[in-house]
Amino acid sequence: NLETTLTRRSRYTGYPLFRSPAALADALRDAGVDVAVLANNHCCDNGAEGIRTSVEELDRCGIRHTGAFADSADYKKNNPLYLTHCGIRLAIVNYTYGTNGMPVPEGTVVNLIDTVRMAADLAAAREGSPDCIAVCIHWGNEYERQANAEQRRLARFLRRNGADLIVGSHPHVGQPFETD
Repeated sequence: NLETTLTRRSRYTGYPLFRSPAALADALRDAGVDVAVLANNHCCDNGAEGIRTSVEELDRCGIRHTGAFADSADYKKNNPLYLTHCGIRLAIVNYTYGTNGMPVPEGTVVNLIDTVRMAADLAAAREGSPDCIAVCIHWGNEYERQANAEQRRLARFLRRNGADLIVGSHPHVGQPFETD
């Protein structure tokens, strides 16, 4: 979960509007990061430029990505995101509860939590015949150690619609996990 935007300018900022140096993409690649999910509450912090620069820099570094997209072509290419490793095919979709009130910039796409869209994405992922469908979802309340009712409801919805693995982010603390 890349919870910042990348910029090539020297105006790096922290909370509440995150802008990090584009060199972070190089550091992630050098650290062995292969995939980044971008849909989170800070993905629109630097507007369209932030989304586009983040996507371009991740592409330059060979880091696959999904969740926030530079344009409709990027969306079609990376949603769902398919990966194959050691003969195992994985489909990843990524969503966020919101963007801190920032509008999704015109021409870009951010996967927001929307059950109609999520069901369609999961159906599309199944059509790709992956061995596993993973949903990375930015949800919940910060610093709450237990999943809330909405997280539990969405998790049930995602499982009913084909998610094999659900990985959540946003609370900034660990929450219990479940298996079935």
